[in-house]
Amino acid sequence: MVSNEQIIALGIFIFVFALIVSGIKEKTIAGVFGLVLLGSFRILAVEEMIAYVDWEAIMLLFGLMVIVGAFREAGVFAYLTAYIINFTKCDPKRMHYMFIGLTALLASFLDSVTVALFMVTVTIMICEVIEVNPKPYIVSEILAANVGGTATAIGNPPSIMIASAAGLTFVEFAANMAPITIACLVLLTLFLRWYYKDSLEKAKVAMESCPVAPRALVTDENLFRLCIIVFLVFVGLMISHSFIHISPAIIALGCSGVLLFVGGKKMTKILHKVEWSTLLFFGSLFVVVGGLDKVGILYIVAEGIAGLIGQNMVAGIFLIAWTSALGSAVVDNIPLVATLLPIVFNISQITGLEQKPLLWAMALGACMGGNSTILASSAGIVAQAATEKTKYPIKFYEFLKVGLLSVFLTVGVGSIYLAIRFGVFG
Repeated sequence: MVSNEQIIALGIFIFVFALIVSGIKEKTIAGVFGLVLLGSFRILAVEEMIAYVDWEAIMLLFGLMVIVGAFREAGVFAYLTAYIINFTKCDPKRMHYMFIGLTALLASFLDSVTVALFMVTVTIMICEVIEVNPKPYIVSEILAANVGGTATAIGNPPSIMIASAAGLTFVEFAANMAPITIACLVLLTLFLRWYYKDSLEKAKVAMESCPVAPRALVTDENLFRLCIIVFLVFVGLMISHSFIHISPAIIALGCSGVLLFVGGKKMTKILHKVEWSTLLFFGSLFVVVGGLDKVGILYIVAEGIAGLIGQNMVAGIFLIAWTSALGSAVVDNIPLVATLLPIVFNISQITGLEQKPLLWAMALGACMGGNSTILASSAGIVAQAATEKTKYPIKFYEFLKVGLLSVFLTVGVGSIYLAIRFGVFG
């Protein structure tokens, strides 16, 4: 028998989700309104709302935002890009490979949304200077950002949420997801090289080197050096955090705190540019999904899925991976993962299947599934917005074909690998 509380909690969830998907209201406003409704109908008390928020994920995101902001202000991203432009001598094919590789690498350790936005902005400027069409590079960078961000627990927002909720270490996450990511990135690069073969071969560049020396793009020499040191310490601590027993959130907060304290006058500007709205959106999502958990809706859904899976790990991996991937084609993968996480935990409890392979499948599907449409991931949304004011705006259907093909390729190969590893030989 369905209770009134369950009907109300489900109604609030659907209403908030509809607002987010339709864009009728800005996503943070929709999430906060969901909190108001949950409190007004007495589904959750204030203490319960606070308890449902994953503060580890929130603190980790804040720390990463500060670190990325410092990189941007110091000119680290611009320096790396100009260096690679000179290294490739503006050869369209070599630039294509290098932009894909750099985007994926940066997205593995920094926020993929910021990386995508930066790379797209710089690519537009470079292509205007050398007089080539930037679309093949921009589309490739969006796809590479979502694939590369799957490799570690700090790349894509869904990866952060999954690792934090399940207590996965940086090393454990990378050991399981980085090999899949590398294989998928190689396949994606070969696919994009074939897909854009004609465009890249016909491109004629106006020059063979960057008109500005890489070092000249460094806007703050002291902050530049500090960023490099802090980033190396950050990566080292993240790799070893399970041995030194310091949580990723504390490491991110500590490194960002050092930058804020000794980084100079620009750090106040960086602090003001932190995406506070995004952090509030994350917090509100945790609470709205928590309302479903409180009234037992998520457990009912988990029981239904568990009945389909039984104790078959292969079926579980394919179902979770493709549910996450196809779901990401319809809605942003952040609210999708917030909803699926407790369901996967319950499925594991009901069926007795090991939890971690199902989490790897969800990370694979949610992150790489974000490539299905240009609106399926935050990286795609911000990148499309950056192209709208140029001569080469990327249209929805223009991205759809290459995006869907890349999802079927990467998620297909990745889910087969996980099914063989954990389902057949596990």
